[in-house]
Amino acid sequence: MGTADCCRFRLTGETPHVTLGEAWLAWKAWRASGRTRVELPDDGSCPFLSGEGRCMIYEGRPLACRTHFCVSAGGALPRRDVIDLIHGLEDMDAALGGDGACRLPEAVERLSRKSAGRGRKTGR
Repeated sequence: MGTADCCRFRLTGETPHVTLGEAWLAWKAWRASGRTRVELPDDGSCPFLSGEGRCMIYEGRPLACRTHFCVSAGGALPRRDVIDLIHGLEDMDAALGGDGACRLPEAVERLSRKSAGRGRKTGR
């Protein structure tokens, strides 16, 4: 059984850091669900957390969310256990022109702006 405590960043004082590639995968999962706009909640929760406390991008969630960055979910997995995934994400970030991990809400906002700019250019 999962816990949504980690998704309440202001409550835990912890926010997952993601690469641009991870943010892109989260954004893609968000779009696949039929949603087009991401709102940053006033309460400091993850923008992908539903009102019922469920992850709305579970299949596309970032590595930090998958490896329990938050103490209430058991704490982070040791880096040695996920090093291959980390290297793959770093490579994807570099290929996408990212500059390393940043806080999830900032990454989502950055991609949202990028996507909105692309929509204006293509007339979508």
